[in-house]
Amino acid sequence: MQSEPFAPFPSPRLFFKSRGHENAWKNLVYCLKRKEPVVMTAGEYGTGKTLLCLKLIQFMEKNNVTPMVYIPSPGYSFSMLLEKIARKLGLPVDAGNLEETQRFIYEYFENDPPEKNRYIYIVIDDIQEFDHDFVAGLTRLITYNNYGYFPLRLFMFGHTGFLKKLDERNLISFRQRIKRVPLQPLGVAEVTEYIYFRLIASGASGSPVFNEPAIELITSASNGLPRLINKICDSSLLIAYKRRANFIDDTIVSAALVDAGIITEPAPVTDTTAVTVPPSASPPVVEPAAEPTRIDSLQPSRRVVSAPVPPAPVSSAANGAAEAEAQDVEPGPKEAKPRMRAEELFKNGAGDEKDKSRKTKKPAKLKKSPLIDGKTAMIGLLVVVIILLLLFLFSGRPLPVGAMEGTSQSAVIMRAVPRAGEPSGDVLVTKPVVRREYKRDNTLQI
Repeated sequence: MQSEPFAPFPSPRLFFKSRGHENAWKNLVYCLKRKEPVVMTAGEYGTGKTLLCLKLIQFMEKNNVTPMVYIPSPGYSFSMLLEKIARKLGLPVDAGNLEETQRFIYEYFENDPPEKNRYIYIVIDDIQEFDHDFVAGLTRLITYNNYGYFPLRLFMFGHTGFLKKLDERNLISFRQRIKRVPLQPLGVAEVTEYIYFRLIASGASGSPVFNEPAIELITSASNGLPRLINKICDSSLLIAYKRRANFIDDTIVSAALVDAGIITEPAPVTDTTAVTVPPSASPPVVEPAAEPTRIDSLQPSRRVVSAPVPPAPVSSAANGAAEAEAQDVEPGPKEAKPRMRAEELFKNGAGDEKDKSRKTKKPAKLKKSPLIDGKTAMIGLLVVVIILLLLFLFSGRPLPVGAMEGTSQSAVIMRAVPRAGEPSGDVLVTKPVVRREYKRDNTLQI
């Protein structure tokens, strides 16, 4: 891996486009282009609000949406916010006089004609952590308008409980101005995609692998919150590294939940089933089972198997009758095979011995069928008959014309016309052929 896949700090580079996060991002961009006065992205703790906040700032800087003031933490007071706004606008700052600084900001927008409509954008993260004085001063600031347009654009990111606090603090007018953008946690299928998205983005090459029970346990323990998913997966990777395992199952995730502090140490499972013991041993003490809690529901279910009961001693005289009765008794259910581990899936199992014995067996010898020799004899007989027919057809034909060409004595075969009273038939007439050749000096040679 080139980087940590489940780092605790947010990064816009690792923005996962789930259904909830993608809808929230599209709504933020739409509100920014539409110039909404007050926008709040609301969600539970750990849903990724800070990641959306950083992505929005990156988008504004890339598209030259300025001036912009960013308040990342509740360590800022309202007077510090006014000072940052004044410096962004190039105005004088009076640190000891809050009202004077606020008046300079108002005059900056009042001196410009209304058709310019200049704005300043304020981005605040974790708005629910700020005190009452900060929120009250922010309420007065966003209600300022100049000839009907509001020059301050506020984008807030915080918990859904902040809206209820506004009602308790008698800031109903502030709540009514807020354009809310909800942010939902991840679903079961999205948790799987999110885990492998982070692994691939960090440069992982096919391992480690989270199986289905592990992902289901991560989803139920984190409730689909990306922050808790990162924490659980990071602890799971550390435990898998210590165990030298490339396959992360629910047992590793259960240990990671304890290491991450999400759940406490699970209590050992007590076997409460009845067990037959010899008379010499003391009777077992059975404790009542504890009531299941939410923490126990996160642990993978474990099946309790009762211990085998040793058979009572039987006399030798009754052995024959016992064996006869055992044959009539129907066999009970087969014992379940133990579940194979991930590393055993890639090793040779017990079934390979059968394959080896199967390979060592010699193939049975095939007996030759008498039909094979009969077919061969028939084919040979047909070939002989065809050869004889060809010899018979071509044996009585006359010598073709030009058959004597190329020999030492040339001859021409001519069909003679029989005269009256002479027997008809073919007569071979041999006529010498004189060849004339010329030398290079044009002398004739016969």
